[in-house]
Amino acid sequence: MKKIIYLLIILLSINKIDAQSEEITETFPIYKGCEKEKNKRKCFSKKINSHFLNKFRTNQIKNITPGIKKIYIIFSINKMGEIDNLKIRAPHKDLELETKRVLQLIPKFVPGTINNKPTSVKYSLPLAVRVEMKKPHKIRKTPWQ
Repeated sequence: MKKIIYLLIILLSINKIDAQSEEITETFPIYKGCEKEKNKRKCFSKKINSHFLNKFRTNQIKNITPGIKKIYIIFSINKMGEIDNLKIRAPHKDLELETKRVLQLIPKFVPGTINNKPTSVKYSLPLAVRVEMKKPHKIRKTPWQ
């Protein structure tokens, strides 16, 4: 009986060693235009930040005090390369809506993989947005008015 127990312990130990020796290869989701970059994660972050910088419109937001507003975004990039499970936390509802609008403009990603199989990857993105006070538009009078 002791021999059988020792044999089972040895077999289980061998299985653990084999499981540990398997290599797990992971790839991070790739933003359009980062396919040939060496550091794809860094490129991904740069592209996302650039996208928000170019597309986010603070001038559309009304009834909000000026200053720097922090927005926290958590989302997944699913197996199809689309944004999924979106959660946005912002100090104002209009900031949340604008953030959602900008995220919907992001092009489809190349999905992340584990062992060459597409997988969903969670991503969090903290943003700091400067909201400035709107200056009233002055109408200049011309000499002939």
